This record gives sequence, C-alpha cells and structure tokens, in this order.
Amino acid sequence: MERVTFALLERLPLTTITTLATLLAAFLFIVTSVVSAAFVLGTFSVGGDPNPSPRIRLL
Repeated sequence: MERVTFALLERLPLTTITTLATLLAAFLFIVTSVVSAAFVLGTFSVGGDPNPSPRIRLL
C-alpha cells in the first residue's frame, strides 16, 4: 500500500510538497485520534463526567 501511495504522489506536481503535506495530514490524523481516544477513556473512567481532569486523560 505504501508503494502505491508514494508512486501516486510522485506523479503529481510539486512532488516534495505534496508528499510532505500527505505525511503531515497522516500524522495529524493519528495524533487527533489518540487524543480523542484518551478523552473518551478518561470520561468513562470517571463515571461519565464530560470534562475529566488532564491528569486522568494522560493516564
């Protein structure tokens, strides 16, 4: 799958910028997903409080 993705990106104009933008978007997607999961798990662990403390979200 990686080879196909990068082969496609090599065919687009401004290859370096397009590749970096794609990697940045993938990184931001993963970070956002992890933060969201931590928030949901923190909410579950404190009995449904919609605003768990940052300490709970980090643990």
